[in-house]
Amino acid sequence: MKTVFITTQGCPKNKLDSQLYRTFFTANGWQNVTDYKEADVIILNTCALFTCEEERAVELIKEYQSGKKPDARLAVCGCLPLVDFGKKRIKEIFDGLIFTHDTRFELNKFINAQIKIEDIEAPNTFKETEFVSRNTFLSPTLFSSLDKVKFNKQLLEKIRSWSVAKSIYTYLIRERNSDEDKFFILISSGCTGRCSYCCMSAIHGRRFESKSADKILGEFRKGLKLGYRRFELISQDTGAYGIDINMTFPALLKMLLNEDGEYEIGIGNLNPRWLIKYFPELKQLLKTDRIYKVQCTVQSGNDRILKLMNRPYNIDAFKRCVSELHQEFPDLNLNTHFMVGFPSETESEFKDSLQLLDNIPFNSVFIYEYSGRPDTRSYNMPDQIPDAVKRKRAKKMYRKALLNLLKRKFKMAN
Repeated sequence: MKTVFITTQGCPKNKLDSQLYRTFFTANGWQNVTDYKEADVIILNTCALFTCEEERAVELIKEYQSGKKPDARLAVCGCLPLVDFGKKRIKEIFDGLIFTHDTRFELNKFINAQIKIEDIEAPNTFKETEFVSRNTFLSPTLFSSLDKVKFNKQLLEKIRSWSVAKSIYTYLIRERNSDEDKFFILISSGCTGRCSYCCMSAIHGRRFESKSADKILGEFRKGLKLGYRRFELISQDTGAYGIDINMTFPALLKMLLNEDGEYEIGIGNLNPRWLIKYFPELKQLLKTDRIYKVQCTVQSGNDRILKLMNRPYNIDAFKRCVSELHQEFPDLNLNTHFMVGFPSETESEFKDSLQLLDNIPFNSVFIYEYSGRPDTRSYNMPDQIPDAVKRKRAKKMYRKALLNLLKRKFKMAN
């Protein structure tokens, strides 16, 4: 039997695409394997959002080409081939099949498929263990006695490496953020935002298209019938749902929440502008006690930096909304992202983000250094921040997030 190895970088949408490819190969009589050295075909599904993901993809391409069986074939797909600089980078080291989500039909010819990929039903689930993780730096066994440790500020000061702080933090929030046993529903494609740092807005923003409410409801009911109890609504721009079909995101949520059964819904990638715009309706829907998570990516705690990022909201409005949510719904899983080291960000403006992290008890945060991407407006902005400063700020913020988490989780001593 022929074998295939598929690995993935990036977001749940990429992981769902990889699950589609895995199902496609299985339907055509191929066996999925966990070691690329055993595979007849290797599929690398890439991410282009961060420089570190691009570099990791390049490393993997080189590794797979040198370590694969002599007659094995490699194919590269995902978001990196969608951007000009990414495709150019790939072609410098690889001359095999390169495809995207929209050109995935090329896989049919690649393996002479009897069952075409367009005939495979799009998946709503995936296994987290089958994907490349950018957050796993340390073995979970090192934390087996974590709940017995008496944490204090002095102990935390001994954590010199920001990656260690990030690893401990990621491990501690793993249960609340695990994608295992979730049923994902992609509600739209494209993005209405034009963030100055995002290379993906040029791709996903070319056309925004909402999936029909009836189709989403059908997928939701399918998940319930299969026994799933935790659902997550995902998109590049979740809150923009419906603007092209005379509907709104709260209206979609209300429709789903009217369904009978035992379930809870998570909201992924909600831009703060939509949280602020729809706050009264969303707050009312949260009273159903069936929304367990809201991921609302703030990026910075400073209004000047947000304006440079082209993020259309202000911090005071965001703080009012999330503070109210935390007070009225203390069990709600509030997640956010912070970007540090955006061009011209001063130390004082960075401290605004630290202050926001202190003021709002987010359940989990993802912190990353600004990564200049070609063909974005921020790439050529003046006053680029040195890598060493960005790394120092990321470390400081992760240690702050870890300290806040430990205080809540273990009632940490001062």
